[in-house]
Amino acid sequence: MFPSNLDAILTLEAGALGAAILDSTARQARILAEFVREDDWVSPLSRAVFKAIRQLVSRDVLPLDYASIIAEMMEQGTFQSYTNGYSLISSLGEGVVLARPMTRRIHDLRAMWNQRKEIHSKLGSAT
Repeated sequence: MFPSNLDAILTLEAGALGAAILDSTARQARILAEFVREDDWVSPLSRAVFKAIRQLVSRDVLPLDYASIIAEMMEQGTFQSYTNGYSLISSLGEGVVLARPMTRRIHDLRAMWNQRKEIHSKLGSAT
């Protein structure tokens, strides 16, 4: 059996999203929106938050904050899917070190996403 890296991916996803929200210069949000795709995210919550971030960046509603993310998710109809959405979204910034570059975060996420795809591919061909 192959090990799962889901917990590591979820931690990295939360860190990247949290950094994008907490960065008062909005530089990290812009980088994230430019170099990551919506279908890259493993977590549905991460995907919904990213979609809100990308939309806000495209409209230049910056810098981001939790209220703007939640408002955008409500506008998109995705926030209502999460019973404890306020808590989930506000926890994205916990433990985030803003000094870590977003490009490094994306690099690490891509490595984990690719590893997960390989694991699933191997598991799928083994059945």
